Amino acid sequence: MTVRRLALIATVSAALAATAALAGSATATPRADSAATPALPAPWWLRAIRADQAAPPGPGVPVAFVDTGVDMGLPLFAKRPNTYPLNGQRLLNRHQFHGSAVASLVVGNGADGSPVVGVYPQARLVIWNATAQGELTLRKIVDGIEAVSARGRSVINLSVGGGFYSPQLQDAVLRAIARGSFVVASVGNERPLVTFLARPAGEPHVFTVSSIGQSLAVSTFSSQSSGIDIAAPGEELAVAVPQAYNETRESSESGTSFSAAIVSGAAAWVWTRRPQLDAGQLFEVLRHSARHVGRAGVNLDTGWGVLDIAAALRYPAPPKDPQEPNDDINQVAPGNVVLRGRPLLVGPGRASGTVSAHIDGTKDPHDVYRVVVPARSQLTLRSAVPAGVRVRVWDGTTKSVDGIGSDQPSHVLATVTRDGGTVDLTYRNPGTTPVAAFVDVWMLQGGFAGRYTLQAALARD
Repeated sequence: MTVRRLALIATVSAALAATAALAGSATATPRADSAATPALPAPWWLRAIRADQAAPPGPGVPVAFVDTGVDMGLPLFAKRPNTYPLNGQRLLNRHQFHGSAVASLVVGNGADGSPVVGVYPQARLVIWNATAQGELTLRKIVDGIEAVSARGRSVINLSVGGGFYSPQLQDAVLRAIARGSFVVASVGNERPLVTFLARPAGEPHVFTVSSIGQSLAVSTFSSQSSGIDIAAPGEELAVAVPQAYNETRESSESGTSFSAAIVSGAAAWVWTRRPQLDAGQLFEVLRHSARHVGRAGVNLDTGWGVLDIAAALRYPAPPKDPQEPNDDINQVAPGNVVLRGRPLLVGPGRASGTVSAHIDGTKDPHDVYRVVVPARSQLTLRSAVPAGVRVRVWDGTTKSVDGIGSDQPSHVLATVTRDGGTVDLTYRNPGTTPVAAFVDVWMLQGGFAGRYTLQAALARD
């Protein structure tokens, strides 16, 4: 894998510095000296997310940071219980403040009158240093996601990003989700120059966070995107930093990196209190319990609204979304992203199957299911779908249901599109050998989220 440098998605009150590695990304500029540091702000943001209306739990679901590493010599982290560095945390330069800063917004305890207060002070904290020679690299980020997700379910914070596509990064994120983790990323600080969704924030199933200030208005730096799920405070936040960055070991910072960290801590809090939820249900709970601000409805600035912990703790659990991630063939066929693959919807020994699932035009546009149609048999599909959904049956040689070449007619065995309602589709195998195929339920681009049912049945001719 080619090693590429990534930029931290952070802005600071001092300035933004361009990075030569990824055009359009930004990294924070260290403060020149502690004398330039103003009085640090009080934790105004706790009330904004209604964290003041409930008490955070003891250690539970871990919060994992794949970032620049954490200064374990800081009073906040030194000898802290329930803290698990998975690799060396040595910091080589002043720019490696970011990991300490974002982690402190989760576990800060306000000790000795410090203004550094976290959303979930007792959280289990897992740390991965994703730098090589002092710089973030794609390889180390991928390795970190793999190392964290292999430990079991956790909330994984990715306050890093860039405008590029990496199959290695995408696969690592999808594997983490398949293993049961909840992945959070910051949308980026490119407003108003750039409105595309940086990665990993743009990956399917990644919970994407934008920034607001004390007035609850979207921050002037926070990127716009249809992929934003919710917003959280990201302006003038007191954080812990290495002494090399600021002699006082504390600083005031702004950026969507810090908004994502707050959401990661809140997600672990809610998940610890509601352990029966799976990651997909937690995703929807945080979305639907968010408090609307600014423009009505889901929008490009704050998504579904502002994080609301009190509401999320009591919001009803939605139905589970089975077999996720199952967005493409490499996620359901054995030997790929999920090594064992996903179970057959119908096939030998299973003449019928029914699934009720969720689909989302932005975060989960495809649901793919494996089927095997025996010789001289017919597959019948009946679906109740929301508007703008297409149901297709692809042959077993298809590599992808999405992207370049995915619409080749030679691979499509059957297809139908409906603006909601009931969809009936059949495929007949007249041959003498079984046919492996894939059923794809696809929310057309720009469609909204909704639930559907899919019934599949096999019958002999």
